[in-house]
Amino acid sequence: MVYGGPGRYVQGPGELSRQGRFLSWLGCSAYVLFDQGTEDRLCKQIVDGFLGEDLSEPFFKIYDGPCSEISDADLLSVANAVFRNERNMANEQAKVTKQKLVQLMCEA
Repeated sequence: MVYGGPGRYVQGPGELSRQGRFLSWLGCSAYVLFDQGTEDRLCKQIVDGFLGEDLSEPFFKIYDGPCSEISDADLLSVANAVFRNERNMANEQAKVTKQKLVQLMCEA
């Protein structure tokens, strides 16, 4: 079994609504994947965490698929489309953020 994890792990009451301070170094926008049923419970906290740090409201998608190379390629194509349509982000920043997004999804 191979495990990859984030460089920093933060948890505790209210931390989800303060996540923008930990994620802002990745860029000014985010693409958030949820499993079915999670979005309703966590969406507002996540949006608050981003807007509290002057980041763009994240894009959300429900994803109940496996974490594999094939699904990573599918998610990368969706991320490409999202970031291609994001006009407020510089091209170079979009590339770096997209790479970090794929890396974090693989590590999760």
